[in-house]
Amino acid sequence: MKKEMKIFIIANVAVVFAVALFAVFASIAIHYGVYKCAFFEAFHLYCPGCGGTRALFALLRLDILSSLKYNPVLILGIIVYLFYDVRIFMAIKRGEDGYFRNCKFRLLIAYGIFIIVHFIVRDALLLGFGIDLIGDILPKG
Repeated sequence: MKKEMKIFIIANVAVVFAVALFAVFASIAIHYGVYKCAFFEAFHLYCPGCGGTRALFALLRLDILSSLKYNPVLILGIIVYLFYDVRIFMAIKRGEDGYFRNCKFRLLIAYGIFIIVHFIVRDALLLGFGIDLIGDILPKG
């Protein structure tokens, strides 16, 4: 097995392990009520990641619509990750050298812009019109 393929496999196993570890720690923190967003606590606005943990748990239950409701950035991020992951895998299989030197990162730039626009629109709707897209994070009353 080539060195590049070994690195590719190790990197993907590390990503899966990190997500699983996050899910375990987040579920423990939520269970004990110590999981709070510092940005939300300080400004009473959603940060770009707000709803991400709920989106992850909804996705793990295969509830895609709820996951999109909580934070569509998560599912879009998975799609972007898989796109680049498949492209890297194919480049390694074909024996292409210098994939990252020749790779176009337009999709990552578009993803970053989506995150920023989502952040601004979600908070503008919350502040300007009282529309809470996440729904169950804000305290009632």
